[in-house]
Amino acid sequence: MNNLRTQSISFTGYDAIRLRGLYMQGMRNRGEINIFREIRSVMQKEGLDIFINNTNKGMSDRYVTDEKLIDRALSIWGQDRKAFVVNKHGKQLLCNSKEAVMPQEALGELSDFKINAATYMPRGGDYYIGYKKDGEKWLLCNGYSIYDRKAFARFKDNPTYDILTEIFDVKPENIHKINIFGEDLDEVVRPIGYPYILVNDYYKSLLNLDEMLKAYPKNFYLYSQLQTHLIKQLKNAPKSAEEICKELESCGFKPIPIGGRYHDDINFINAIAFKNKKDKITYISNSTNKTDLELKFLEQLFDRDLRRSVPQVSDTYYISGGARNFDEMKKGALSLYERGVFNRNVIMDILANRYGGIHCMAAEIPKF
Repeated sequence: MNNLRTQSISFTGYDAIRLRGLYMQGMRNRGEINIFREIRSVMQKEGLDIFINNTNKGMSDRYVTDEKLIDRALSIWGQDRKAFVVNKHGKQLLCNSKEAVMPQEALGELSDFKINAATYMPRGGDYYIGYKKDGEKWLLCNGYSIYDRKAFARFKDNPTYDILTEIFDVKPENIHKINIFGEDLDEVVRPIGYPYILVNDYYKSLLNLDEMLKAYPKNFYLYSQLQTHLIKQLKNAPKSAEEICKELESCGFKPIPIGGRYHDDINFINAIAFKNKKDKITYISNSTNKTDLELKFLEQLFDRDLRRSVPQVSDTYYISGGARNFDEMKKGALSLYERGVFNRNVIMDILANRYGGIHCMAAEIPKF
């Protein structure tokens, strides 16, 4: 891991490398604003920039509180809407043209990126990119996000292999795919410095759940709720952790199974990871803070397992968005409040009911 290549790496989702900063957009309600503020605080500690786009007419590192200026058509899923890349055409900001594209002159400090808008921009949560030890670029993607030529000619919203090769300057033989049905790749795996990659393992989550029960034996209802969900996932998941690990190994990766998911609203795999100024790895994920002590304990267990498995990790941050405001449950200001556990924070609520977390919201900008 100390030999990690960091030059000219690019894409919204990628290996743990050096960053210039993060891009976020469409943050408008109370919970989303809290998430942005927590991320901004982390970036300040790490000495990195954060760029926020809420008006689609210009970017700022400060949150604009005047709601009259907010473009409500902007999705909060920055990963799926923007990709910062370097290829044979130079520095490009890939934009999903299904969403209105801001003008080139509005990019501010990112004006060195040329805007390239296309409907076929890959979903950020389904791709990771990095370098092998010999300098060869690799692309790991969910096979269900790749179209054949016939499907692309009809729908034009997912890329073909040819398109991936073009926009990322990656050889076809270095495009590795694993097929994960019904979920994005960043819900299941997280590269952590080539060739190492975290893989969610529900069996290890069950073991940690038993630790939770020993530490907090009184709340058996919560334990039973999580246990039922995990057992169901073990039986019904399209692919087991063991199967995913074998596929990754065949592509040259060294998978690290870890208990990273416990329910629809508890996912520590969906994370931002990058090489920091200490020449180590910073890991930013979704928090279970502001909830029951038992759920906070699961976060602590993941942090323990992560540090044991990946010694290169030096700093970890977990983003909560604050406690859920129960008054908003009636207004529907945050979500439908139907999935996951009952007592949860804002980011858990978004995970459960809007199917995305921290990695989905923030597009990483590599330090080219």
